[in-house]
Amino acid sequence: MNLQRRTNLLLLLGTLALAHFIDIAQARVCVSPEQVHVALAGDSDKGELRFNVKWTVLYSSDQASAISEYVPVLRYGKNPDQLDTVTTGAACKTMSYWPLSYHYDCTSDPIDFETFYYYSVGDMNCADAVSKPALLVKQPKPGSTVSVAILGDLGIDNANATIWNLADQARLGDFSLAIHLGDIAYADDLERSRFTEYEDATNYFFRSIEPITKTVPYLVTPGNHDVTCRYTGDAGCPDALRNFTAYNARWRMPGFDAPQKSRPHANGNMWYSFTYGNIRFISINTESDYPNAPYSPNGKDTKAGGFTGDQIAWLEKELAKAAKERSFDRPWIVVYGHRPLYSSTTLDYPADQQNRTCEVLEPLFLKYGVDLYLSGHLHDYEYTYPMARGQVYKWDFHNSRAPVYIINGAAGNAEGHPTTITPDIPFFEHYRNANDYGYGVIKTFVNPAVNKGAYQVLCHYFLRVTPDSRDFDDIICITKDTL
Repeated sequence: MNLQRRTNLLLLLGTLALAHFIDIAQARVCVSPEQVHVALAGDSDKGELRFNVKWTVLYSSDQASAISEYVPVLRYGKNPDQLDTVTTGAACKTMSYWPLSYHYDCTSDPIDFETFYYYSVGDMNCADAVSKPALLVKQPKPGSTVSVAILGDLGIDNANATIWNLADQARLGDFSLAIHLGDIAYADDLERSRFTEYEDATNYFFRSIEPITKTVPYLVTPGNHDVTCRYTGDAGCPDALRNFTAYNARWRMPGFDAPQKSRPHANGNMWYSFTYGNIRFISINTESDYPNAPYSPNGKDTKAGGFTGDQIAWLEKELAKAAKERSFDRPWIVVYGHRPLYSSTTLDYPADQQNRTCEVLEPLFLKYGVDLYLSGHLHDYEYTYPMARGQVYKWDFHNSRAPVYIINGAAGNAEGHPTTITPDIPFFEHYRNANDYGYGVIKTFVNPAVNKGAYQVLCHYFLRVTPDSRDFDDIICITKDTL
């Protein structure tokens, strides 16, 4: 080989090697999304429907360079093969409270009611780092009847039966929305857990519920096990895992979409309201930010709360608005929070907290005609007759001006069924099941043949579950005449 040919060959080999090195240096690190969950979004007071999708990306230390390059994107459409609408940029947010753990979310433009949508999320610049198209079930138009799953106190242990059945019913379209009444992942209960780290338990939980949360909007309210990283208090918890930090980073509730002048507080997760079909829902925080709440910024073992805004003033304003706007198309006012106001418990922490919470909330519920209050906290299913000031207001459920109180905290969790309850159900309760795991489904009807004379009907069905079956245990229907 002469000198010129040898020189040319070396130059060619050098060019190829340099090109290969540049390709490697410029290759994007693509990390797939996980823990996908959908929430309602948009201004429901104006009849607007949007949806928000939130997901998590867990980076390894050698993938850290990809964090600054990640561009969250939501693609959606009415055909899984044509996700033509793209949301990115200002409509997407990024949050992180733990090293190498990032939580992204994007909010859609307004979408049509009563329409199936498909969506995918991930990194705008990485085709290999997007989720498979998922189905979002049809959402009811304003004023229509609804079907909503209700559960509380789920966690990881004793939860498989509830998760499997909820996922199955979501797939079948048996309900179009799920509401979780606090005590969500129980990641703070490590003494009873298979995990030793809070974040590991939380990530496992979100993966477990993804078959539900990617199909129907999944809304939450905070419970006492969602406050800090140890159920005993802040001791041993880094600042990043205190004061609802994980809760607020991992969820995005409809409160974000309230107009700025009426937004209840800085982030929209702790208390919020929305209209869904023919129900006005109001979600409250029973853990902090009201007089004699269980937690406060000056607490001894746990310092929590202190969020922007006066929750009780906001609640009264919301209830007054809901009462004023009550109509044939929206006859129901339903409030939900974690802690009950009436129950058969014989022990609470802090001591007598149930009565202190009741003293603050019940006068507002009675003043503005709340129909139903949903809670968890006690790990069973039980409900009262319509109640007012510690007494049964009415021994039936028709045309009552006082709320019915339903506890639906039997979804699972490591603590199991309650042991500190009265031997017999109290005089003010109609039913109790403290032996089975399960969840509820609320359905509304207008003038059904089974309830002649009652134009508006709201029924709560309790389903007891096993890992491969479910059956109806109880049904309670609240009825009222035409408005």
